[in-house]
Amino acid sequence: MEKRILTTKFKKPRTTKEQKRRNRKGSLSYRKKNYAICVITQVDPRFTALEWKEILLGMGIQPRKTKIQGRILHFAMYNNEQQQQVDNMLDPNRIFTTQHYGQLHFQQQRPHPNYLTITSSSTYQTMTRYSNRDQINKRRH
Repeated sequence: MEKRILTTKFKKPRTTKEQKRRNRKGSLSYRKKNYAICVITQVDPRFTALEWKEILLGMGIQPRKTKIQGRILHFAMYNNEQQQQVDNMLDPNRIFTTQHYGQLHFQQQRPHPNYLTITSSSTYQTMTRYSNRDQINKRRH
């Protein structure tokens, strides 16, 4: 015998199977409404979710929901006016491109002032070590 869930006094109680179906239908329709007003743009695949969310918030864009599928970024808006403003703000040739990714990561990872001298000396040392090993190996053969 199936357990019945009492909803109100006047309606017959639902079975657990009926209740699950009702919940599934409700959540599916709610998810469809989330992306009814949506802005779609292409993204360089190296951008992480945290990075593009920070960029959007920095531009003053607060999306309702965001998701990424492959190289395409979808973000849902609350109303049509907001969608039009965001469409005007986002230039697909400037934002979330490979050049944009390079600019962001170059700004974040400034090299140490002595970076060139450190790497050049360590490279020289490693080259001399390997060249010495090669010379030793050549003498053995």
